[in-house]
Amino acid sequence: MMEIDSEKKLGTWGLTAFYISSVVGVGILVVPGIAYQIAGPASLISWIILILSSIPLAFLFARISMLYPNSGGLIHYIRLMFGKRIGDASGFLLLITMIAGNPIMGIASARYLLHLWQLPATNGMVLAVGFGFMFLSVLFNLLHIKTGSRVQLGILAALIAGLLATVFIAVPHFQLENLTPFAPNGYFSIGAAMVVCFYSFLGWENVSTIAEEVKHPKRTYKKAVLLAVGLVGILYLALTTSVIMVLSYGKSDEYSLVLASLLSEISTPNATYMGTIAAIILMVLCTNAWVLGASRLVTALSRDGVIPAVFTKVSRTTNAPYLSLFLLLAFYGLVLLLLYFGTGTEKELILFANSSFILVYVITFLATYRNLNAGLYRIYSLISIIFCVISMFFIGWMIVISALFMAMYILYHRRKTKHGEKVV
Repeated sequence: MMEIDSEKKLGTWGLTAFYISSVVGVGILVVPGIAYQIAGPASLISWIILILSSIPLAFLFARISMLYPNSGGLIHYIRLMFGKRIGDASGFLLLITMIAGNPIMGIASARYLLHLWQLPATNGMVLAVGFGFMFLSVLFNLLHIKTGSRVQLGILAALIAGLLATVFIAVPHFQLENLTPFAPNGYFSIGAAMVVCFYSFLGWENVSTIAEEVKHPKRTYKKAVLLAVGLVGILYLALTTSVIMVLSYGKSDEYSLVLASLLSEISTPNATYMGTIAAIILMVLCTNAWVLGASRLVTALSRDGVIPAVFTKVSRTTNAPYLSLFLLLAFYGLVLLLLYFGTGTEKELILFANSSFILVYVITFLATYRNLNAGLYRIYSLISIIFCVISMFFIGWMIVISALFMAMYILYHRRKTKHGEKVV
């Protein structure tokens, strides 16, 4: 019996693949260009800071996973450390963040598709096609489809191989003159670019949701987190360097199409076409995964009483949480509609997603600083708190909005307790 059970659990390479799948996604196809637009070649410093900062973040999340294995992930840990009220408020904020943040992937897919078909990428067209991609992902998640681990590993391997091949082909096209001016918008823009780049590093916390499925957690997490941090860092740094050294700053209006722009400079039209198709496929797969994760979060919060219990219902035939998915689709449409009338872009959504995750991270790291007595992990916690606080400064007023969502839920929760409901 033990042998059968052990075969179902993740080893080092399986956990490493999950790490990389969680962190490397749409962000690597969009964010490097946006950061380059904000800070120019100096955005490279932003990426280096983020890569170094991700080391203590990743180790802390791995430590939480080892000590407190639970499918509730960070929310479960925050509940244990600070109580149900703060834990539920953090879960509510993450739900709002997924509702607002997931359409970023639909928008990114729309931009690449319109570029592929050579159609005008007006704001209305991008948002409409973006909603179409979100609709497809919701439909996909209504099906009872199980993707095998070999397929997932194969897609991940193909992604890494393709991106590294792009970097390798780009090296002969490097131009040192692209490094000047190094900071065209001033060195303060490095911080602004860093906040945007942070979106590409969201996902280290996802490992806490699968901790119960990891074989020999202490040994496996230590190996996997080292491999993942190294591979992710190399991948982002290599692609970002290629973008900066090949694409001249200020000569492109399509910074969000960073991979397509890079391929058009270093390869043939056919290769660019195939690369764009591959990018769209990758983004669709990532969107499917994040919509699935969001629907599970809706269901979990519904079971915990954070949101109405009706969203716990699942389909009898496919076991899909159809009400959760329809709720998400409605809110995705609302977010994109607000962007249209507010003439906003995915940059605002990225900033909101980053601000919300940073706020939840601060709560988590305050807990680890108090709870993890080992000197090294307390240092990691302190470094991570300082990094998050600095990031808050560059995010600015958007962090206030995230804090308001948490405050709204806490006030609502307090009002419920006054009517006789017990807080666990």
